[in-house]
Amino acid sequence: MHKISNFTGQARHGWDKMTPAMGFGRPHHQDMSMPPTNIKRNMATQHQMQPNPQVPGHLVNLSFNIPFASNLSGPDPDSVIYASPGAYARWTHPQPNNPDSPPPNHELPVHARNVDNLRSLCKVITEASNAQVQATVTSARPKPVPGMQRGPLNTLVTNVCLSGDSDLVYKMRAKILNETPITLRSATVDVDSTLIMVPGTEGVRTDVLRHMDDISDRTKADIFLLNPRPLDVDSASIHGTIDSLVENRLRLMIFGDMECCEHAKTRILIMIDQILMRQVDTIKLELSLHTLICGRHRRNIKLIESATGTAIYFPPLFPGIFGYSPAGSYPRARDEIIITGESQENIMQAKRRLQDLVLTTKTFVKDVAITTSKVDYILLERLDKIRKIVEQNGSYVLL
Repeated sequence: MHKISNFTGQARHGWDKMTPAMGFGRPHHQDMSMPPTNIKRNMATQHQMQPNPQVPGHLVNLSFNIPFASNLSGPDPDSVIYASPGAYARWTHPQPNNPDSPPPNHELPVHARNVDNLRSLCKVITEASNAQVQATVTSARPKPVPGMQRGPLNTLVTNVCLSGDSDLVYKMRAKILNETPITLRSATVDVDSTLIMVPGTEGVRTDVLRHMDDISDRTKADIFLLNPRPLDVDSASIHGTIDSLVENRLRLMIFGDMECCEHAKTRILIMIDQILMRQVDTIKLELSLHTLICGRHRRNIKLIESATGTAIYFPPLFPGIFGYSPAGSYPRARDEIIITGESQENIMQAKRRLQDLVLTTKTFVKDVAITTSKVDYILLERLDKIRKIVEQNGSYVLL
């Protein structure tokens, strides 16, 4: 066995044997009295200032992507029982010439209209600025790159190019993004057919349809009532029968931008609660406290709902963050929490527990400085990720 002294001695001798040519050697000192050789500097080039595109007065060309959800598909036309006014024409294709090859999703009238509205907006910007800002729109399918994708590219990519003074260009970019529905999405609510169908018939209750139209008119979301999902016989239980697997739940499918879709979904759920003869009440609470009192993974709210037999509906986490709102819509109040329960007493119990959470929750604030480019990236690319992080950790992020 080697002794430790042998190792240290070998290490010491190793350091003594190292030469300057080795990686850890001390470099040779250069005689600073002698002028350096073969060093040429162009001082004029070195101190030449490059134009800063952020400074007003500089002409810039800015190209950016408009993240349309152009691949969002509409409902199956054969499954539609009822659609809110104008929704069917916006979210279904006209009769295709070739039924075996349906048109891509980006050719839906709603997506085509969004691109046309963007072109009109850019034209208005160019004319209103007296040609100080040139705004053009390019919309096409991306070209395939060999080895980079496995299937055909059916998604439409839309870019806007702005040319002009840097100050005006960045203002017009913000205007375009604020007036464009870039957060289209869909949501589905399952409902028992016995709640909304007329007993003994296949018709839908008139008051339910009227309420659906009112929700669509106030939120500007498109709402569809669809047939039950088709049965998957292959996934049926071996001991079950087809009759026992008949799906008796209809689907309410909602389309709209992020806030409108979420608002309409909440109103649909409240409508179902009212059909079940549940009471509805509201409570006001500062928006920044909502996720704090919810706790990690909404644990506190789940305990309150199970203990009081209530359902608690919170408003959107980032209201008005994109600046877009459909014309004529009534957005939900950002500090209003809606509570439904079997009785008013249950709702009052839920309110008291929420107030107790507000009094016992400790808050800690930390400021984080990030660049504007990162803010853009968070808002346009990672907002859903931020929402998930906030809900998982019981925190709040002010963007």
